[in-house]
Amino acid sequence: MSKLLKLKKYLPLTDATNYLSTVLEEQVSLADLYELALDGHLAISIRFPEQTFATETNLVSDKDSEARQTKAETVLPTNTEKRIHYISGTYDLAMLGLEKYEIRKLHQRETDGPVPTLAEMNGYFIKDEGNVYQLLDSLPVSKSEEMQNAVETELEALLISKGTSVQSLLDNPSAIFEQFDSEEIEQVMGLLNPFEVEQDGTYLLSLEDTNHQFVVRREELDRFVTELEKPSQSGESGDTKLYPIEKRTHLNMIRVLLNELKIDPAQRGVSSSILHMYQLMGVDITDNTIRKVLKEIVDISA
Repeated sequence: MSKLLKLKKYLPLTDATNYLSTVLEEQVSLADLYELALDGHLAISIRFPEQTFATETNLVSDKDSEARQTKAETVLPTNTEKRIHYISGTYDLAMLGLEKYEIRKLHQRETDGPVPTLAEMNGYFIKDEGNVYQLLDSLPVSKSEEMQNAVETELEALLISKGTSVQSLLDNPSAIFEQFDSEEIEQVMGLLNPFEVEQDGTYLLSLEDTNHQFVVRREELDRFVTELEKPSQSGESGDTKLYPIEKRTHLNMIRVLLNELKIDPAQRGVSSSILHMYQLMGVDITDNTIRKVLKEIVDISA
């Protein structure tokens, strides 16, 4: 394991699977990671390299407010009970809305399964310090004279950069748009009419999609590994593990094949014979790994 890896506070998902594979001495795939998250065994986090907007929900009690304010600063007062926060950094996926659908979709892609059905879900939720936030795709704004002036100034600057003006655009829009590519036309149209109006008269300013990266916190990986090594409440040894569905399927498949070959995975000396078979195929594996897999087959069949 890389020494630098131990210094990182979070790992991209591929690095997280490599970390778990090394520590657990068994292959852990992205599909396993997604399934562990969907089953509630492991928390996947989302990292925002840039600031984005979110609002605090009432899905959990209002606690740890001091710790929360260090990461989420209230910047826009609203007329509703919900406060809008400007957030950045790393948050855990709450697995309550669209974020759960996205992880399920990634899992199905890894396993060549069907695309999951998108149920009715109210937004994309993240959590931190015991509090849950909902990401925003638009902001309630005041269509004030100052806001209008700011939008017009931005539009004028864009058109000047193309050698034209707002008046020229209004006089002959088709001729002006011929000079623009599709992305620039979309940008101009957005500035010409930047607001959506709700039924209650609230003006909404659409937000661009926020860049993000799925990661797993190092402390969460270590917690998960420690949890696997704990003895169960029934007093069994720490070897009892939470096997993901896909892994149980693989272990049972190996068990069936061994049974057909009249090979008892608990028999003394079996690991040496399997190791020899690996060597004949030119595949690297350790005797300890073989013993561990054989023991898992025995445990899962018990």
